Amino acid sequence: MKYLNILLFIVLFSIISCKKTENHIGIETMSSIIIDSKKAEALVQILYSDSNEQEDILNQFNGDILKKYNVSIESYQASIEYYKDNPKEMDKLITSIKLKRAKTNVD
Repeated sequence: MKYLNILLFIVLFSIISCKKTENHIGIETMSSIIIDSKKAEALVQILYSDSNEQEDILNQFNGDILKKYNVSIESYQASIEYYKDNPKEMDKLITSIKLKRAKTNVD
């Protein structure tokens, strides 16, 4: 279920993006961004009951997450498109997410 949410997040951002790029965000950074975003989403769902408020706060969190990694929304969206168009790279991204999540759960 967790990974389904991650994939849903990726697909939602890929719909927004139309650009393709070879200058995509690397797997390690991209997986960290996705994990941080999913953590933010879980926190917002727990703390806020109003769906409009949840959306606004989650958008703010996601903007802050991109700033943390020094990534623009355009670069993020283009990278989503890149991974969507390159299944082998997407598999590597998903594997990286799984490994980071497993490491976090062990620590």
